[in-house]
Parts: sequence; structure tokens; C-alpha cells
Amino acid sequence: MYRDFIKIKTMFFIKNAFKKIFNTENKINIAKNSGWLILDHGIKIIFGILVGAWVARYLGPDDYGKFNYALALLALFSPFSDLGLLATVPKELINREAHQENIIGSAFFLKFFGGILILILSVLVCFWTYPNDIIYLFLTFFIGLSFLFKSFDVLSIWFLNKLQSKYTVIARTSGLMVSALFKIFFIISGFSLVYFSIALTIESFIISLILIFLFIKTEPFFNYKKIKLNFKESFNLIKISWVFILSAFLNMIMLNIDKIMIEKMLGSYELGLYSVIAFFSYYFIILANCIFQSTYPILIKLDKNNSFEHYTKDFQKLLNYLAISAYFIIIIIFFNYDFIVQFLWGSQYKNSGYLLSIQIFSILPFFIGLSTTGLIIVKNYIKLYVITIFTGTIINALLNYFLIKRFGAAGASYATIITFFWCNNIIYLFSDKTRHLFKMQLKALFLADYIKLIVLKILKLP
Repeated sequence: MYRDFIKIKTMFFIKNAFKKIFNTENKINIAKNSGWLILDHGIKIIFGILVGAWVARYLGPDDYGKFNYALALLALFSPFSDLGLLATVPKELINREAHQENIIGSAFFLKFFGGILILILSVLVCFWTYPNDIIYLFLTFFIGLSFLFKSFDVLSIWFLNKLQSKYTVIARTSGLMVSALFKIFFIISGFSLVYFSIALTIESFIISLILIFLFIKTEPFFNYKKIKLNFKESFNLIKISWVFILSAFLNMIMLNIDKIMIEKMLGSYELGLYSVIAFFSYYFIILANCIFQSTYPILIKLDKNNSFEHYTKDFQKLLNYLAISAYFIIIIIFFNYDFIVQFLWGSQYKNSGYLLSIQIFSILPFFIGLSTTGLIIVKNYIKLYVITIFTGTIINALLNYFLIKRFGAAGASYATIITFFWCNNIIYLFSDKTRHLFKMQLKALFLADYIKLIVLKILKLP
């Protein structure tokens, strides 16, 4: 009953928020879909923070640092599984409806073979970097196995395009709960570090099973015979996705180089302290991402049939909404970071509090820039997109190296904030095609529309 109450309240909030943001016939569908996605991420945040904090307490900063080093290493190879398909498949499914079965089937096999490649490469690199530490080898192997089951994430793309993300939510929530139960069992029973990597594989396995079941149930007329490895279709997907694959590699380097550098320069203990707050901030970032996931198919359709001027005001409202949401989160976290760290992770992570007070500011440029990045992809500004990721990776790597040497783990937090501002906001100033988007972001950043509204009400002007 309580969960139903939360669901109803969440749906009501999102529905009303999007009524204010989107003045299109799609606003109710977006609202419902975003409501499900936010419910999904809300559950993920609750389980991730509470169970994740318990795991971090149990393992301690040193073992937790090792665990996150393995995660960061595998993340570097994850583009072999993602293959830019989240950006390209939705567009292909909309523009080429007659070939949907071939697109889904080819995307699945590309992700599956990519998962095998990730598993092999991660184990080889781990063996090369830590030849005498069997723990790192086991961690990368079991976490790498999860990528094989993530091949079925193509079904999530299908549901997303149909604005039926509730089915993805059901699958992910089920997998997350089963994984959480295993982690709790491992903690109570005193299991070692390696078993927590097995829990991630179990989670991916459960999610894949439920996605298959729900897809078969909801798509009885889908031509399953066409789900096969179609080399022509696979080549086409790779051809249109190559830029996203390249950018994904650069992006993964940018997002994980801080953890790898901290481990190499400061050790696994410092990485453990940094990882808890990095993941804590990440949970808020995925809230913005779930809104983007719902608006992305709509942006594709709007841009296909209209000029940007047709929905400029709606897009500005979306940026404003995301900006004020980011400020709200930052204020709460900044003034309570010591309490949050002590409550969630305990005294052994007390030095993480200062890191959290810095890291939380990174969500502001990300919130404002995420939907803009989606629009850049829809507009097919591929050259700008690649330049953004490429320069961001170089800036982030250099900043991490020098700032970690100067400020320790806090330097990685400073590097993240600066890099996010560059990639999500500042870069758009230097292109004629996107300078108007930069101005819209500035309006959102300084809450110009909200301040204007308040001033007009105070002065009682029309």
C-alpha cells in the first residue's frame, strides 16, 4: 500500500511538472514515462544508498576501493557493449519502422559479442596490472559476466521508444531487490569481497529474464523469426554509431580516470573514501538522465517535423526546471554533508564529508547540459559532439593528474566540476550553431526566468 502511495504521488508530481514544461500533445505520455523512470531511479537510489552504504561499511575503505577500481576498469571497456546503440537505435526504430525486428535482433547480437570482448579484455588488463593479486582478477571476471546479460537491454530501448518504461522499471527493480538480498546475506554471513561482484551478475541475469518475459507478453505479434544476426543491419548500426562508440570510450575515460588515478597515486583506501561520494552524486545525476531518456524520443519526433523555434520556449522551461532541481539538491546536501556521511557510512568514512561538499556541485552543469547534449545528437552535430568529448577527456585527465597531486582526492572532485562545465555548457559558446543554446543554459543557470517572475509579482507588473 505504501509503495502504491509513493507511486501515485510520484506520477502526480511528474505529470504536473511536465504540463508546465511541454506544451505539446506528448506531454502526458512524457510525464507518465518519466514518472516510471523516476520511480525506477528512486528505488535504485534508496537501495543503492542504503544497501550500498551497508556494503561500504562492511568492506571498509580499502576493500571498497578495490571493488570500485574493478568497476572503473570495466567501465572503460563498457562502450564495446553499449556501442552507441542507446543514441542510434531509438532514431532507427522511429525512422525505419518496417525493419524494427532486424534492428532489435542485430543490436542484441552486437551487444552480446561486445560483452564477450569486455570480459576477455578486462581480465587480461587486470592480470597485466595486478599479476600477483587474485582478488582483482576474480572481481573483474564476475563483474564482466554481467555484460553478457546486459545484451537484453535492447528490450529496454524498445519499451523506451514506446513510452512504456514501466516494464523496464519492473525488471530493474526486481533485479535490484534480488541483488540487494544477496548482498545483505553476504554481509550477515561474513562473506568476502569477491561475492559482492557475483551479486552484480545475478542482478543482470534477473533483469534479462524479466525483460524477455515482459517483451513476449506485451508484443505477441512481434516477428521473432527475424531476431537474428543480420550482418547488413549490424554493419549499418555500427556505421551510424561509430561516432558514439568513439565518444563513449572517451566519455568512460573521462568519468573513470579519476578513480584509476586515485588508486594508482593515493591507494585503494583513498579511492574507497572518494568512491562513496562519487556514487552518491551519481545517483542524483541519473535522476536527470531519466527525464532525458523520456524526452529524447520526443525531441527526435519534434525535430523531424518542426524547426527548433517551434519548441524553443518548451525547451527553455525544461532547462529551467532541471536547473532549479539541481540547486535544490545542492543546498540540501551542502549544508548536511557531515550528517549524511556519518549516518550512511559511519566514522571510518568521516573524511568523505569534505569531498561530498565539493562533488555535489558537479550535478549543476550536468543537469543543465544533459538535454542540450540530446538535442545536439538529434540535430546531428556530430563533429561538435566528438570535439566536446575529446577535449573534455584531455582536460579531465590533465586536471586530475595535477589537482590530485596538489589536493589529494579533493582534486578529483574539482576536476569533475570544471570538466562538466566545459563539456555541458562552455563548449557551446564557441559554435555559431549552438551559441543560442549556451545563452539558454545561462538563463537557466542564473534562474533568470524565475527571478523575473518574482520581480514582476513584487512590483505587480503585467
